[in-house]
Amino acid sequence: MGSSSFLTTTGPFDSSVYATLEQLRHEGLASIDDSRGSSRRTYELTQAGLARGSGLARRLDAETVGYMRAVGEFVRSQSFAGLVSSIYKAYPEMKVNSVFQG
Repeated sequence: MGSSSFLTTTGPFDSSVYATLEQLRHEGLASIDDSRGSSRRTYELTQAGLARGSGLARRLDAETVGYMRAVGEFVRSQSFAGLVSSIYKAYPEMKVNSVFQG
């Protein structure tokens, strides 16, 4: 990860996620809907992205795939505030310098 990695003094944030998502959009693997403004973007896989991910998942063992599915389901079931709060509950040291105090 870059200089803004997950374990920074500002909390669980990595700005390179946005560059990666833009690259995936450029490759036709993801779509970004920013019609509600830049702070309310939604991201999703395209059919090509789903096919690529499925192909990669077939290379992994069943336990890893199951774990990734469980994490994905958990993340998608959370609001942004709920997700960040869950991270801070598990890793309270990340909240200390965060701008998000939810």
